[in-house]
Amino acid sequence: MMANNYGVSRRTLLGVGGLMLGVGLVGCSDSEEGWESVTVDRITVSHPTEWVEKPPENENFTKNFTDGPHGMQIAGHYSDDTEPTLAWSVLEFMIRGTFQGYDPKGYQEITVKGAARAIKCPFDFTYKGKSARGYWLVASGVLPTEGSAIVLLRLPRDDTNLVDKIIASMSFKA
Repeated sequence: MMANNYGVSRRTLLGVGGLMLGVGLVGCSDSEEGWESVTVDRITVSHPTEWVEKPPENENFTKNFTDGPHGMQIAGHYSDDTEPTLAWSVLEFMIRGTFQGYDPKGYQEITVKGAARAIKCPFDFTYKGKSARGYWLVASGVLPTEGSAIVLLRLPRDDTNLVDKIIASMSFKA
């Protein structure tokens, strides 16, 4: 018989353990219906199944998913920076001459499973002659070996529900 000082039987402990395991398995399901999960190096993220894979638009990214007006590019190991704002500042410098009408809106701390730190960096730009909204989602690990991963979102307009759903699907593997 299992001895404890809390007056809880072994059967109760086993039952609670089984319940917690079941809850954990449900929480670890692949992705929500209508969404597809993809892992690129150390970052896992989901996108709507209508977004099909295309060649990356830039050599910094290894995956690209789009349905035309919406797009997601992923760099699973963007840099060795463990500070997401450093990775973002490099992106800011590189992108200024690339995205027409690029207008950054600062950054906000977000939570990404497994990441030491993560930020969301919205920006406005012009895409095919129309105003658009983009987001840098930057997640990083801890020193000495972890770096940063980036998800770039391109949207025809600001869609915080979609962005929040994508962020909630993200996980960073150390």
